[in-house]
Amino acid sequence: MDTELEKIRYDIDQIDDQIAALFVKRMSLVKNIAKQKQQNSLPIQNISREQKILSRITKDMPNPTATYLKTLFTAIFEISCLSQQHFLESTSKP
Repeated sequence: MDTELEKIRYDIDQIDDQIAALFVKRMSLVKNIAKQKQQNSLPIQNISREQKILSRITKDMPNPTATYLKTLFTAIFEISCLSQQHFLESTSKP
């Protein structure tokens, strides 16, 4: 196999490991958000907040990277909402 290709793949693997670790950290914070929402009777999804995040992270990003980033974060938002819903359902059972 091409040495340059192996180097690039190694770099991608390192980045993937960082993304995975940050995702785990984010999901832990999502659980804390769910607790706060439960205590304050707030809805799980906050579309306004999601739009602000998308605008902030893509503000200086060229296309098509901005489009890809929006797709990625939209998926993250959906997973976060599902996680919050699961957490709230599991804590509301007697």
